[in-house]
Amino acid sequence: MDFIPAFISGAGADLRQSVSGAILEYRVTSTSLPMKMEILPGKINGVSESGALCEYKRTHVTLDTFGAGYEFCDRIPFGAEYKFRRIMELGAGWGTVSCDAMIVGPGNVHSLELGTVVLHGSWIKCRLAFADGRVETKEISPDGSVFVSSVPWRAVELADKDGNRFEIGTGDDWWRWVQTEDAGSEYSLEIRDSKAVYSRKLFDIPEPAENDTGETVRRKSWRSQWYWAWFPVNFAAANDACVTVADIEPECCKTPGFQRAVRNAVRKLGASAELLGLRRNSNLLCKDAAHLERPGKKELLHFDRCEALKTYLWANRRIIANGGAGFAWLTDTPADELFAAEVRMMHAPEGGFSSPAREAGETV
Repeated sequence: MDFIPAFISGAGADLRQSVSGAILEYRVTSTSLPMKMEILPGKINGVSESGALCEYKRTHVTLDTFGAGYEFCDRIPFGAEYKFRRIMELGAGWGTVSCDAMIVGPGNVHSLELGTVVLHGSWIKCRLAFADGRVETKEISPDGSVFVSSVPWRAVELADKDGNRFEIGTGDDWWRWVQTEDAGSEYSLEIRDSKAVYSRKLFDIPEPAENDTGETVRRKSWRSQWYWAWFPVNFAAANDACVTVADIEPECCKTPGFQRAVRNAVRKLGASAELLGLRRNSNLLCKDAAHLERPGKKELLHFDRCEALKTYLWANRRIIANGGAGFAWLTDTPADELFAAEVRMMHAPEGGFSSPAREAGETV
């Protein structure tokens, strides 16, 4: 047996713990989609999470089975006993991750690497999305290709020879990702031998013995959010059945006024036999810190992709429970330019999530 039972299963994929050195494995279970994502251990000061002890882990599946979640915390049992805590939320064909690197013990902190993500598949093309809205399409060389940046890409999407696509994106907290741009941060994407390796080093400052200034990073918990999404080649990229609510102007999904407008639309128009569709700006980089409930700050750069995914799931649960067809986000971006997460949010969600290990009576 290669894997312990899945923590969460449904909507064409499983979330499992691997025995191959990865922390978690997300495997697309459709026989026509040989895609697999592995999340490798993180590192603090070069110390790998691979030898950590699990402090706790728990799963949950919503009663309507449209969503599920997994939360766990690992503690490195030596030295300053650093911790990694991850909270994952899953929907049909997508997932979000909030990762806390908990640096609270004694000692200097000079480097932090999030768990490298490995995507297995027959990749022939990738698209790199930048914070300023630019998108670059790269053909993969037969000998492999490597891309490197001092700041993370807003999103990385890979396509295989059949047209199946898998996206990994930076979370809404863009200001956190770029605050260490001048502190040795490095993001690299290496694609060769039927796999893509996406490494994410948030900062790397020389150790005090090698650094005359004695510079270190403040001891605190470092939070980083990210997401993934995928869809098969035959997954349509448009919804002709959607009803667009024209009186709601596209704004940042984190704006309180926009959230109220969405909730009101869902309550008033959601019981329709057709999908309720609302428009949003898919490439919006916002700087208003008030959206993040941080009134003491004036500007904090952020996206709203993860917030849009959460709102999408909430609206669908509410509408479908009341007998409606569902909810979808619409965008003016041409269909062939959309990334996987945007395509997923243009359709009503699939249900069927479960926790096989919990149902089998195992402790999770």
